[in-house]
Amino acid sequence: MIEFSGELTGESKRFVIKNMRRGLFIVSMIVFLFFAIPTVVFAMAYNYLFFIFLVPVSIVLLNPFCQGKNMKKPFNVKITVGEDEVIYEHESVYNSYAINEVEEVIEYEEYYHILFNNFNKNYVCQKDLLTKGTIEEFEALFEGKITRVNE
Repeated sequence: MIEFSGELTGESKRFVIKNMRRGLFIVSMIVFLFFAIPTVVFAMAYNYLFFIFLVPVSIVLLNPFCQGKNMKKPFNVKITVGEDEVIYEHESVYNSYAINEVEEVIEYEEYYHILFNNFNKNYVCQKDLLTKGTIEEFEALFEGKITRVNE
């Protein structure tokens, strides 16, 4: 069993925050379009004052870019890689995926980025948070799926 446990720092934390913001932006865009299109149609048909309803929706759209506080907050994770599953724990989140669902593991200088077949499921394992097992065991487990990237 291989376990990464502790607080993400440095590049790995920036990577996770960037991915979270990207996800929030996509959700915000969907919400914005869901409200904006009917509002624009309604405003053009009846009264241009209805464009005022786009202001709160625009604020929601910009929200992911205004969350700089997340970088200062501790981001503790625990990722356990067994022979048949990958378990992710963060605050109240607990996810478990079969090891055969891992599509690719991208190795960066400070961390591994595990990508699953599932859309938008990916985890970051910071190398210096390794508490059980070895890097060699981790790489042997994902042999043939590891791509090395020079930052």
